[in-house]
Amino acid sequence: MPRRQTPPPLRLNTAQLRAHIADTVDRVANGGGRIVLMRRGRPLAALVSLADLAVLEHASDHRADPRD
Repeated sequence: MPRRQTPPPLRLNTAQLRAHIADTVDRVANGGGRIVLMRRGRPLAALVSLADLAVLEHASDHRADPRD
């Protein structure tokens, strides 16, 4: 079965985020993708839905421990 294509993340600078915080959070929470927050043209952080966070945490919990 082919994997679902994930659209590239939207990039917002911190000023844009401040101006549109409610809409941005609603967009991410309702499956509107991922948002990369930028400061001075560099990635700073990301906003992801709780579903995406659960996937990331699951993957982190189940990756091989390099000490083994």
